Amino acid sequence: MKIINCWFGVPYPEPFIVSLPNLKRSEAGSQKTAGSIGSEVRTQRLSLSHSLRFSLIFYFLLLNSCFLLPASAWADQVDTLRPALEGGLQQWFDSPAVDSNWKNIDDVITDLDTTYLYTASSLVYQGWLASDFSTSNTIDSVRMIVKARSTATVGTPTLKIGRMYYAGEGMWGDCEYGGGMKTVSLVSVYDSNWTQTWAVDPCDDGAWTTTNLNDDYEAWTFSSTADMGTLPDSFGLMADSATENLTQNYVDACRFQMGSVGGTLTNIRLKVDDTTPNGNIKLAIYTDTTVSGNNYARTKLWADDVGQAVVDGLNSVSTSAITLSANTYYWLCAKMSVTNTVQWKGGATGQHRWDAENYTTAWRDTIAVNSWDGTNTKVHRYMGIYNIPPKDLVTQSFIVVYSRAAGAVVKRKSGLVQDEDNKGAIEGGIAR
Repeated sequence: MKIINCWFGVPYPEPFIVSLPNLKRSEAGSQKTAGSIGSEVRTQRLSLSHSLRFSLIFYFLLLNSCFLLPASAWADQVDTLRPALEGGLQQWFDSPAVDSNWKNIDDVITDLDTTYLYTASSLVYQGWLASDFSTSNTIDSVRMIVKARSTATVGTPTLKIGRMYYAGEGMWGDCEYGGGMKTVSLVSVYDSNWTQTWAVDPCDDGAWTTTNLNDDYEAWTFSSTADMGTLPDSFGLMADSATENLTQNYVDACRFQMGSVGGTLTNIRLKVDDTTPNGNIKLAIYTDTTVSGNNYARTKLWADDVGQAVVDGLNSVSTSAITLSANTYYWLCAKMSVTNTVQWKGGATGQHRWDAENYTTAWRDTIAVNSWDGTNTKVHRYMGIYNIPPKDLVTQSFIVVYSRAAGAVVKRKSGLVQDEDNKGAIEGGIAR
């Protein structure tokens, strides 16, 4: 870091000098008249006014140039290096799929959620290398820039950015010199460029050279670091169109498909629409395997054998943590000790099935429930509630190399700023 002279936080110009009127006799022995003194004072007041005005303008123009500035503010060459090769650990997923992960984060102008890398897990790393860099200049500093966000709605997801080194035996470690790795708290939008700047190589604490900058055993990296919370979702029937009786002492089952993202089941629900609810209800979830035609083998994933009193509205039971797979079909099931009215809506043929079974009988490991209502399917309003692991997303990553000619006296160029499209460093503002 460099500091320039400041007074109360702003640079000061060369001091100006104001002389007061001289009331001594002139060399010719004559004394200045009141008129001449007044004229001189007015002239000097005008000079003072001009000086003050100049100073205020000078202060205003340089206001943004004061305070602490990185050494890069005095660089006379700025080079932007983007991902070009795999390096380090490759533990994040690509969207869309590409042959090399770095191709989704090498944008010159960021495309946000069009191409990106993501993870739904904590403590996973993604690395990359740039093409070899060559310069005869002295490298003053290197800055890594990452554009990232999170889809989490609970908790504070964090991302760690920096450099990592190869420790042998397939192991990589964080580089901790010169500021080391930096941890940032992600938000739901790409409203920030996360940066870390090093005056020395964070892997060995040595001066930057093209040799260590191009070292394949030192990769640029980012990693998820904290629990990203949960993102609730649901599958099943979310709206109804009519009501009918769900008969006591029957297993009632309806088949639903999970969405495009898997999750962890937390709750099963059935909507009862009965102003005088009676008896008790038990809920369960079974897998779905087609044997032939409309015949299915159903295996129990989780079931409630205790039961609870039926209520008018959503009858809900918390489940153990059951993993549900994306795009997979499951059967949501219920048994009632007394007949109650439930909500339903038309569905696909064979989607609703039932079979006689006493309410007090424990849920079986496998069930048949091959009775069905033909083409006049009435799907009951079951819902499965599950948690989706939220994702951390990185859409762009690159490094900026600040350098200067060896031995050159380099003047500051009004500061360096990263433009909105991250095209590189340009003149005309305060460095972010």
